[in-house]
Amino acid sequence: MKRFGVNHLFSRIFETIAACMKPIIPLLMAAGFIKLLNILLGYTPLFTVYPQTEIILAAVSDATFYFLPILVAYSSACHFKVNPLFAMVSAAVLLLPDLIELLNSQEKIQFLFLPVYKASYAYSVLPAMLLVYLMSKLTGLLEKISSKTFQSFFMPLVTVLLTSMIGILFVGPLCTIAGNGISTFIFTLQDLNPVLSWAVFAALAPFLTITGTSWIFTAIVLESLGNTGQDIGYLVSFFVCTMAIAGVALGAFITEPDSPDRPTYLSAALVALFSGVSEPTLYGICIPKKSLLAVTVTASFLGGIYQGIFTPCGTVYSFPSVSTVLMFYQEGNPANLFHAVVAAAIGFIAALSITIAVKYVPKLFVRKQSAVSS
Repeated sequence: MKRFGVNHLFSRIFETIAACMKPIIPLLMAAGFIKLLNILLGYTPLFTVYPQTEIILAAVSDATFYFLPILVAYSSACHFKVNPLFAMVSAAVLLLPDLIELLNSQEKIQFLFLPVYKASYAYSVLPAMLLVYLMSKLTGLLEKISSKTFQSFFMPLVTVLLTSMIGILFVGPLCTIAGNGISTFIFTLQDLNPVLSWAVFAALAPFLTITGTSWIFTAIVLESLGNTGQDIGYLVSFFVCTMAIAGVALGAFITEPDSPDRPTYLSAALVALFSGVSEPTLYGICIPKKSLLAVTVTASFLGGIYQGIFTPCGTVYSFPSVSTVLMFYQEGNPANLFHAVVAAAIGFIAALSITIAVKYVPKLFVRKQSAVSS
């Protein structure tokens, strides 16, 4: 009974994430296609003649991801049935430039006598979602214990103030600490078993993307690139994961010929393959179809094993994808690019093959049994 309860809890969590993210998927796909357009135009002379064009297009594509907490707050407010404007303001506080500058400073930060944990909230999903969930509980409680006069005049003040403080002091730091804990775990595992460590990290990458905590590793990657000129392997793991996600989306397109969502599956596969944006597939396919999330994790693990054996690395920061594969080119070590591509290919082929097998092999087995019986 207890196990059933745990399974039910995780099922409810994934269903809630899917419900909150579903309205945002078209925006994520649009941003992914704009990012892909920017990459493709980079291979033409256009940006040489008009260099500011690249920056403007990048701003258009990056805005959806940077302000994702506000978008998530709005869709979560609709799901949890709270005032969307209250939710958006509470999430926007986390992205305020003055607050970000303060959190990036070296000084110790306090709100009254409470310490403020330094964290980054741009591109994140989980903090805003948790924040709005807590807001729904808070507003429900205030509505029960307060008068109509209080609700009319003071509800916006109390709700926004308390929710924003909860986000800054507790929810945001909790998500950041969890991401840092995963990073520490991977570093520890690398000392014990490098092959297993990259396989595990690649398998965890879909969950890091779902929760928005994958951006924690961006700071680690940029620091490593700045100090040594190469990433220790995180970019390769996300490349493997992204290709596995693309394989799942393409597999869903192939195996569901009668589905009304089939064009969306193909679009999600192309966005992941060529722009490195995996969120549409994760939120639109993998979470609603939990078996495909398991396929993504398995395929990423298999690609991660190959990565752990040959340890390729990234040399330039970008969204890992087919169109940006040269980010793994290392001067004097051409095998680095080869091993990164092979690891990603393993993830893609494994995901595509398993997705097709999960759909058709049981049916073939049933047909064979029926033929034997008759």
